[in-house]
Amino acid sequence: MYPEVRAFDEARPHVLLHGDFGWRNLLLCDGGTLVLLDFERAVIGPAWLDLAKCLDRELRLPQDREGFLQGYEKASGMPLARPPEAYLTCLRLWVAAGILLFTSKHADEPFAEHGRRLLQQVTGDLDLA
Repeated sequence: MYPEVRAFDEARPHVLLHGDFGWRNLLLCDGGTLVLLDFERAVIGPAWLDLAKCLDRELRLPQDREGFLQGYEKASGMPLARPPEAYLTCLRLWVAAGILLFTSKHADEPFAEHGRRLLQQVTGDLDLA
């Protein structure tokens, strides 16, 4: 699985990543302007890393993910390649690890439960159940 994930990343340009992308870091201003906040974790990397945190929340449903990708292409003029399922599984694992590390230091049981659900999804993705 990892060679497929690596090939997907290496075949695409790296971009400026927000580092903590999610709806809570978006502000909708009067007049409809959308502003992205909180760039303290900004780095250069593959674009899908920024979408990883919202993959199983805001972009959980395939039609929501597809709608986001179509909107991205329309707004930017650039298509964002659809990743293979193996890539999405690796992103889930990466996000779950980050969530569980964070919650081991902070008392946030609902967020920890989300991390455990992601690990269950990865188990199912890899057919380890």
